[in-house]
Amino acid sequence: MNNTSTNAGSNGIAVGALSDSSLSSLKISGTGDLVVQSTYIDSLASLSLTDNSTGVTGLTFNNGITDNSLTSLTVAGSNTAAAGMALGTLSDTATSLTMTDSYVGPVSLTLNDTGTFTTESYTNSSAKGVLTLGNNSGAALSSLTLSGAVVDTVTSDAVTKGITVSGATDNSRVVFQTTFPGGAGVTATPDLLFRQHHSRKRR
Repeated sequence: MNNTSTNAGSNGIAVGALSDSSLSSLKISGTGDLVVQSTYIDSLASLSLTDNSTGVTGLTFNNGITDNSLTSLTVAGSNTAAAGMALGTLSDTATSLTMTDSYVGPVSLTLNDTGTFTTESYTNSSAKGVLTLGNNSGAALSSLTLSGAVVDTVTSDAVTKGITVSGATDNSRVVFQTTFPGGAGVTATPDLLFRQHHSRKRR
């Protein structure tokens, strides 16, 4: 399902619950904000969120998104609100996630991946906004690819070998930490802040 929400009110719309488990695309326009107050539950592998409104807050999911099939997340839009797009916590039990961000402002997403992601890829093509990821446990993560202004902290990767971390000089801040004693044979590009069990760091 593709859904376009047009809000002409300056005070915005607060939606108690967004009930559409087959939603693949949500587009916002108008002069107000859209705030989804309850956890949005989806079941598709791909979700696209676009905020072209002129609201002062930006598209907000107060209690996050649950989608255990989600492997592709796209965010876009021209809303220049300082707070940016706040997606809350993503609960997902898929094994991979690719996120593409072309939203003009900042985007925040907290991960609750239950340690199932083995591959993660984040691309931010925005010239101004920073993509910030929180609570990325990365317990099963063996491949992490970052492009653009991305803030990401992987806290407890337990993979024992063959981890690849790929980034670029425009990554805002990346911390990668493994819990396997002695490190896990991580190959990381030199501009990333890299930590192993013995606190070895590399930029």
